[in-house]
Amino acid sequence: MPLGAALLLMMLAALVASPAAAAEETLTAAHALLSAWHEDPARIDRARALLETAVAADPTGEAVLKINPANVEGLVLAGGLAAQMPVFMGGDRGKAETLFKRALEIDPRLTGGRLQLAQLYIATKRWSDAQRELQSIVDEAAATDLAGWTMSDRPRAKALLTELRDRGRIPSAPAPSQSP
Repeated sequence: MPLGAALLLMMLAALVASPAAAAEETLTAAHALLSAWHEDPARIDRARALLETAVAADPTGEAVLKINPANVEGLVLAGGLAAQMPVFMGGDRGKAETLFKRALEIDPRLTGGRLQLAQLYIATKRWSDAQRELQSIVDEAAATDLAGWTMSDRPRAKALLTELRDRGRIPSAPAPSQSP
């Protein structure tokens, strides 16, 4: 193959591959920004801008769970939709619980998914199950999403535990023991 034809073929291959490579780079950059947004909340806006640009360039994303049925974020998203939608629109709390539990089997330190599971338990009046999940969030030592846990999940879990105690849904926290 002549050198000119080889160069032309390489340039065409780069043009075809560049949208996928660019999308991957964009996702990597956005993920890096979001993984530490609690240190600088302006990172959220920068990540959003990157992702909006990527979606505008290629708005044909496929359903996440069809591509990867073990995608934790996809499982949590599907669980959240199943939990929140009315039954006539496809809502199914049993399915939601299954999806949340599957996500937590894959990543037990995903406090955002655990929080949604706790909220499902609250909605279905399963107080002790909700308490267990909320306390697990509060006690988490190595959350997958440290920023989300720090800024949102842990404070929300504490607030929900307090609310459940105040309403008599779960026992009050035991008083700290005092040594003589």
